[in-house]
Amino acid sequence: MLYEELTEKIILAARDVHKELGFGFLEAVYGNALYKELKS
Repeated sequence: MLYEELTEKIILAARDVHKELGFGFLEAVYGNALYKELKS
């Protein structure tokens, strides 16, 4: 797979954000949290 390593990092970051925030937020909140997670 061409972007296998990058894809894995994105999926793991999304999982971490979901575990931290849980349910009930607007999409923008998750997007901002994912952005910060990927930057770190």
